[in-house]
Amino acid sequence: MPQRHIPQRTCVACRSQRPKRDMVRVVRAPDGAVGVDTTGKKSGRGAYLCLQADCWQTALKRHALERALKTELSSADREALAAFGDLHATGTVAGDRQEGEHLCPDHSAGAAADPARDPLAAAVADPTTTAGGR
Repeated sequence: MPQRHIPQRTCVACRSQRPKRDMVRVVRAPDGAVGVDTTGKKSGRGAYLCLQADCWQTALKRHALERALKTELSSADREALAAFGDLHATGTVAGDRQEGEHLCPDHSAGAAADPARDPLAAAVADPTTTAGGR
């Protein structure tokens, strides 16, 4: 049986290429709202980050997300993204884990975070709460 194609994405902070499932997509929706796309299917311009705390801090500090999304992040967007990164990011590099082991239980098997279990993920993903109702 032929090997299945695994989509690769590049982290905007560390520039490393990893499988799409090991990355988190941050999206700028057509209305300008910025948030985390846990499904990877929201419409809008997207940028990918590793699930490493350093990458989240670097992307926000060096304005890599702003360049990739071609927008200016509001302070509320920055705080929400930093909180999401603090909550979900790990110190583990994706290549160091065993196959089938996921960095974040909310992203295992490509599943979206459960808003009932993780209110922060729901708040970050909901543009009306993160963008201050823009």
